[in-house]
Amino acid sequence: IKFLHDLTLEDKNVVNNILFSITSYTANANKVDFITFVNKVNELKFEILLKRFKTKDYSLEDLSDVKINYIKIDKDLTQNIHNDLVKKHRIKNIVVYAEVNDIKLIVENVESDQDYKFLSKLDLYAVNR
Repeated sequence: IKFLHDLTLEDKNVVNNILFSITSYTANANKVDFITFVNKVNELKFEILLKRFKTKDYSLEDLSDVKINYIKIDKDLTQNIHNDLVKKHRIKNIVVYAEVNDIKLIVENVESDQDYKFLSKLDLYAVNR
């Protein structure tokens, strides 16, 4: 943290070039350290991406303890979503949570046309194949 602080003193624009990426599993396994790290990094204005996000790994309720900028949703939640009501419900809950908390949602590696079509209709920051 001291290194990052010193780095921002040297060049204030450095915050525009660094994004911290942490898996939701790791964040949950080290929850206290994760929350402390996120709070410190937020003070310095760096951005954070929580990747491979599954609500089983890190619940939306627990996520409200931290301020992150991006969530990259795990492909397990988006594969075959077009015909899975449970997955649709989970994704829609994540979308609502993200809207309320000003978090950008990313979905990658969408394979089927039907899944891509469904996900493209949601208010996501990025969807790609």
